[in-house]
Amino acid sequence: MNNMIFLLETFIKDFKIALSYRLQFFLSIFSVFFSFYFLVIFSSLIDEGANSSLVKYGGNYFKFLFFGILVAEISNILLKTMPDTLRTYQRTGIFEELMLNGKKEISIILASLLYPGFRLFIRVIIYIFLYDFLIYENLLSNLNMISYLSILLFVLSLIGISLIGVAFTIFLKGSAVVPQMYLMLSSIVCGVAFPIELLPNILQIISEFFPTTHFLFIIRNNAFEIDSVDITYRIQALGFLSILFFTLGAFLVSKAINLSKKNGSLLFY
Repeated sequence: MNNMIFLLETFIKDFKIALSYRLQFFLSIFSVFFSFYFLVIFSSLIDEGANSSLVKYGGNYFKFLFFGILVAEISNILLKTMPDTLRTYQRTGIFEELMLNGKKEISIILASLLYPGFRLFIRVIIYIFLYDFLIYENLLSNLNMISYLSILLFVLSLIGISLIGVAFTIFLKGSAVVPQMYLMLSSIVCGVAFPIELLPNILQIISEFFPTTHFLFIIRNNAFEIDSVDITYRIQALGFLSILFFTLGAFLVSKAINLSKKNGSLLFY
């Protein structure tokens, strides 16, 4: 019960801090409109009929790129928020103060994701609204249960990878190297901005180890009705990777906290 109260209090605190910077707060919301406008302009510069790889995606590069950019933004927030916030807490002494007040380490870490996650949810809703307005579709109502399940599994996998980054931050006092590497590699090999079929075979094989690859296949299959995609395999692979990364992340965070307590370095940066 105390942990739930702490999570709520942290969310309210972060929300009030964000509101105190009114200009920055509203710019973070309205920047979605500028990003979407750039997406429309950029996608219009690509000759959709010039590449046969886009045929199975309806030849519509805008719709293809929209899902890639949306997934990239979700990944960036969910992967980097907890490690970056923890590093700030350690440098400023907030982490020590919260622990001295009886707060559990994992609660402190997870609480840092609440407000950024809420802000991300608002941005995603605006993106979807603009998409529906431009394409004359209702994206959320068109998604099937498999797509909604894949969203949950994908978010779980990103949180797991982020926790791995947290473990590195706690024990090695370094940057969020694992989330940063994942973001960089996934933008190349997972079909974010271009069809994965354009990659060399070796990179296509490597991409199978990234949850982003399977999630994009599932969500685009739903949007484009791609019959060639083996949904059963994709959802099973996404489920396996999600459980693997989340379990590994939780284990490494627990180990990093215990080892840092033993050598007395948990509260110091």
